[in-house]
Amino acid sequence: MNTESNIQPVGTKKTISTNTEANLWSAIAHISGIAGWMPLFAFQLPLIGFSIVFPLFVFLLKKAQFEEVEQHAKEAVNFQITSTLLFMAFAFAIAVINKGASDPSLGIKVVTFDMVAAVILSLLSYIAFMIVGAINAYKGKPYQYLVNIRFIK
Repeated sequence: MNTESNIQPVGTKKTISTNTEANLWSAIAHISGIAGWMPLFAFQLPLIGFSIVFPLFVFLLKKAQFEEVEQHAKEAVNFQITSTLLFMAFAFAIAVINKGASDPSLGIKVVTFDMVAAVILSLLSYIAFMIVGAINAYKGKPYQYLVNIRFIK
């Protein structure tokens, strides 16, 4: 008979991981989404959805080895999928809005300050979410993104 009073059912208490290798891989899973944007900046190749590859690679590589890496990598993959879908929808909306706001005499599309501000804010929040996730993962704390559709459960 177990007389310990501090035992709680699984999933009711958020624990902090002390495994440094698992914490490092968890942080890499969160921050690696930024690497998916490197082809765009380095070679001007807009590879849509490429940011999903690196967190997915960490998930597939380390899920059997560390349970906490599996949870963080799933969260990171789901965030990258959600972000990719949101960025595609955002780009489509800007294209539709921009179609009606062209100046035929100049032959260019008019980009408003609101569109530029929205793109900058969304990119900054995207990067900030990944950095916060990586910091929490490296500290061994669980993390869930504020905006995330859970495709992988």
